[in-house]
Amino acid sequence: MIAVDNNQEMLNICATQVQQQALQAVQLDLGDSRYAATHYPNCDAVVANMVLHHTPNPGQIFLDLSQCLNPGGSLIICDLLSHDQSWARENCGDVWLGFDEQELHQWALAAGLQLGQETFLTLRNGFRIQVKQFLKTTKHENYQ
Repeated sequence: MIAVDNNQEMLNICATQVQQQALQAVQLDLGDSRYAATHYPNCDAVVANMVLHHTPNPGQIFLDLSQCLNPGGSLIICDLLSHDQSWARENCGDVWLGFDEQELHQWALAAGLQLGQETFLTLRNGFRIQVKQFLKTTKHENYQ
């Protein structure tokens, strides 16, 4: 398993967990989705957990992560559904207040991915989460 994050502090926390749980074959890399696209082009699965609402260009994340996937591979996106909790921008560093389902579908389609399975969860704090699987069926040629 390879974990990529653009925040060294988060990677340090992950490294502590990996060590405490004696996990094997875990690699932690400092980078972003473009780094992942150029360094890991042969993945069967990529997971972006609560990433999109912290980035200025979520569509680019889809393009980059699509490049990581082998044909038949899955991109799993777990992120917030649209909400009106504007305090999250200042307190949590959110750039986006969640996403409409169709936004994710459009970015995925533009990246050569198609919707697989999906599910929705509601947290006790009222936030709603969407978990979606997007499938790569062929090599996508629009990567820049």
